[in-house]
Amino acid sequence: MENEQTNQNIPNNAMENSQPAYSPTVPAVEIPPSDKRNWLKILVIIIGVLLFLLVVFWLWLKAKAPEGGQSVLEIQKQQTAQAEKKWQDNLNAIAAQDKDFDNLTDVEEAQYKTNANDPDTDDDGFLDGDEIKIFKTNPNNPDTDGDGTKDGVERKMGTDPLVKNKK
Repeated sequence: MENEQTNQNIPNNAMENSQPAYSPTVPAVEIPPSDKRNWLKILVIIIGVLLFLLVVFWLWLKAKAPEGGQSVLEIQKQQTAQAEKKWQDNLNAIAAQDKDFDNLTDVEEAQYKTNANDPDTDDDGFLDGDEIKIFKTNPNNPDTDGDGTKDGVERKMGTDPLVKNKK
């Protein structure tokens, strides 16, 4: 009897169904169309701001410099052209003084009796200017020490072109 009383307090469908009163799975949440539109609006605003910043940056790059009203790119082009001209002028000035680029001016070439149009008058492998200013060899004699080996060859062999080598 006691058992019957206890059963009377429980609803019929709960006893028959013996399932819990809640569902263990979470139903899929659908975003309402109004929320989708809000996300789309936010995305459009972000893209718009990025495009605006890109345009501002581009305009800033194209902005006129305070002096002369030239853009930064125009100033860089002018500076590059000026540097190239200066380099060419310096090269021409050197060429006017040293036609064969052997580190001797044409005046020095005349002083040492070397050929102003040949960078290595004696064809020993050294520039005339290097023979005089660095190695102290004779730019008009291919074998300064007279041992039968050209000065440039001696230097490559590691011997002194100013000291006769024994053969």
